[in-house]
Amino acid sequence: MNKHLHEHPLIPMANGQFRSSNQIWKEAVKEIYDFCQQHLLSWLWVYLWNEWYSADRWFLWFRAGCSNKLSIMKTNMFVEAHWKVLKRDFLYKFFRPRLDLVVFIIMKQVVPQNERKFNHIFVVKREKVDRRKAFKREWKELSSRVLNNNLYLTDINNCFCGCPSFLTSRFLICKHLIQQKGIVDTLFFDMVYRHHQYLFINTISSQIIDFERSNSHNLQTALIFEVAEDENLQVCKEIYERLINTTEKVLDILKDQQDKGNFKWVKSVEKNFQPIEKMLTEITVYKRRRTMVRTFKDSSHNTLFFN
Repeated sequence: MNKHLHEHPLIPMANGQFRSSNQIWKEAVKEIYDFCQQHLLSWLWVYLWNEWYSADRWFLWFRAGCSNKLSIMKTNMFVEAHWKVLKRDFLYKFFRPRLDLVVFIIMKQVVPQNERKFNHIFVVKREKVDRRKAFKREWKELSSRVLNNNLYLTDINNCFCGCPSFLTSRFLICKHLIQQKGIVDTLFFDMVYRHHQYLFINTISSQIIDFERSNSHNLQTALIFEVAEDENLQVCKEIYERLINTTEKVLDILKDQQDKGNFKWVKSVEKNFQPIEKMLTEITVYKRRRTMVRTFKDSSHNTLFFN
């Protein structure tokens, strides 16, 4: 199944033959069926066919499901790694946390940490991506191995080889390819990139243009959000000025009526100030709290966004 997972139309077989996605699927089905029949594993074949090898399931996990591009990463591993970091590094104090707390921690802690890591690697360049270290280590190890007498279709121009090691390699390299490549300098390992199509390995990144286009699009989007944020800030200032102005006028009226001793009026309007007194009490208690607010459930509309 591991061999079936990694086979692809862009990678030749050991005999140098290229196959289509449909041919890869049919031969994989026949091979797994013969294995189950030989070992009398009828229930295993039923399970494998229904869940893995059927016509509507195989392209979900076969690398050959996409015939014109070769996947260079397993996306499910990145998702699992993300949840592992989130649970072990940020949510280790909580058991079955509320959804709003998870969203708050992702926005306030996880995202800023990832932004700092991205800047250290790609902007400031203080760190290197972990995969580059592993790539360099595996390259050096394969370059020291002895070649056998087996002959495989090895194309140094397109960076592929028909040997089984290349098929299952994480970085799409093998000893045949590396030793034909020859000696490389240390800068090669800092500039090498993997690609979805030929050349599989090259020192030119096909993502630079897309990255620049993405940055241009992100800049335009940021300008739009900046304009919207300025408008919201202006509306916020107008609301504060209106409320402060109203409060000052009400305070002048209260002091004037107090000087006149108008107790009947103050009793009739006292109920109008009860929501303000409630807001003041809740904010005072909120500022004196000694424990961290767990979720939005611990806050009212008077303290929800209070800073």
